[in-house]
Amino acid sequence: MNENKNSNPNFDFYSFNLAQTDEKPTEQPTVTDKTIADNTTADSSAAPLTSEVESMSENEASKAENASVSEDTPLGETAIASGEPTEPQATVTPVLYDYEPSRRQMKSAYNHLGWGLAIITIAWIAISSVLYALMALFAPEAAENGIISTLVGTLPLYVICMPMLFLIIFSRPRALIEKKKLKFGHFMILFFMAQALMMAGSMVGNNFMNILSNITGIDFYNQLNDTMELPVWFSGLLTVVLAPVFEELIFRKLLLDRMLPHGEFAAIFVNGLLFGAFHGNFYQFFYAALLGMLLSFVYARTGKIHHCMLIHMAVNFFGGVLPTILMNWADYDTLMLLVEDFMNNPEGVEQLEVLGQHVMEHAGGTLGVLLFVFAQYALAALGVVFFIIRRRKFVLKKTEEQLPARMGLRTAILNPGTIVALAVCAYLFVNTLLSAVLV
Repeated sequence: MNENKNSNPNFDFYSFNLAQTDEKPTEQPTVTDKTIADNTTADSSAAPLTSEVESMSENEASKAENASVSEDTPLGETAIASGEPTEPQATVTPVLYDYEPSRRQMKSAYNHLGWGLAIITIAWIAISSVLYALMALFAPEAAENGIISTLVGTLPLYVICMPMLFLIIFSRPRALIEKKKLKFGHFMILFFMAQALMMAGSMVGNNFMNILSNITGIDFYNQLNDTMELPVWFSGLLTVVLAPVFEELIFRKLLLDRMLPHGEFAAIFVNGLLFGAFHGNFYQFFYAALLGMLLSFVYARTGKIHHCMLIHMAVNFFGGVLPTILMNWADYDTLMLLVEDFMNNPEGVEQLEVLGQHVMEHAGGTLGVLLFVFAQYALAALGVVFFIIRRRKFVLKKTEEQLPARMGLRTAILNPGTIVALAVCAYLFVNTLLSAVLV
C-alpha cells in the first residue's frame, strides 16, 4: 500500500476523528453606485411600470400586515387569516439505503476468509499429528524432548499453513489504510491498556475453568505451565519472537486487512474473536480475544503491522518470560510447597524456620516475584485509567455503504466459512480439555 505523502505521518492518539472539509461561504452580490445611477437615469417610459410596481408593493404590504400572526400560530392558519386558499403540505418520504449489495459482498468476503482459516487450522492439526506419530514410532527419545515436540507442534503452522492461507485469500481486496507512526508515549499507553485487558481476561478464564472443574469434578490444569519447564531462551524465542510475528501476520496482515473494507466494527470484533478461539483453550481465550481487538484497532489506525508485533512482544515478555525468570530465581515451586506446609501447620516452628531460610537464600528472586505481582496490578490499574480518560477517542470510521452494526456482525459471523472456522477452533478446546483429563 502506498503511503499518503500529504498525510500526517504521526499517529495522533488524541484525535481519531476523520478530517472535515472546509466550505467557503457564498459571496453575496453588492449594490454599487453605478447601479443606483443607472436606475435613476432610466428612460421616462418606465414610469408607468414604476407606478405599477409601487402599487403591487402596497398590496403585498397590506397582505403581509393582515397575515401577521404570533409565533404560536400553527402552520397553515396564516393563510386562513389572510384569506388566501391553503395548499396541502408536501410529505417527505425518507429514502432507505439499499444495503443488500454490500451485505452480499461482505458475506462473500468473510465466508472466503473463514474457510481459509479453517483449512489451515485443519492442515496444521493433521501435519502435527502425523509428525508426532512418526516421532513416537521411530524416535521416541525425540518425542520426549520438550523443545523438539514444541517445534513439531508450532513450525507447521508458520512454515506451511501461513503461506497456504496467503494463497487462498490473496485475491480478496485489501483496505487502503493511511500509514502513521506510533509515538513511544502512545505505545506505552497501549501497553498499559493491554495489561488491563490481559489481567481482566485472565481472571475470567481462570474463574471459568475453576467453575468447570467444580461442576465436572475434574481437576483441569493450565497446560501453559508446561512452557515453564522449557529453557528460558527457547521459551523467549517462541513466545516473544516467533508467536507475535507470525500470529500478527496471519490475523492482522492477512485476515484483518481484508475484513476492514466491509466495516471496522465487525472486522475488529470478529478478528479478535477468531484470534482468541485460535488459541484453543479457555485459559487464553478471553484475554487473547480482548488483546486481538486492541491490536486490530491499532492496525486499523496505523496501517503498520510492526506496531502490533511490538505490542504483542512486550505483552508476551511481561506476562510469560519475565515471571518465568523470576520464579526460577526464587525456586518458586519449593517456595509454594513450604508455604503450603506452614499453612497446614501454622504453629509449627520448624516449618516457619525452613520457610524463612529458603526466603533468605533466594532473597533476590522472592523480592522480584513480589515486585512483579505489584507491577502487574499497578500497570493494569493505569490501563483502566487510560481507558476511562480516552474512551471517547476510540472512534470507528464509517462509510455510507457500510452495514449497520448488528447487520454487519450477523453477516460476518453467520456464514459457512466463519462458522466452520469457529467449529474447528472448538475442536481445539475439546482436545485441550481431554488432554488435561487424560494426563
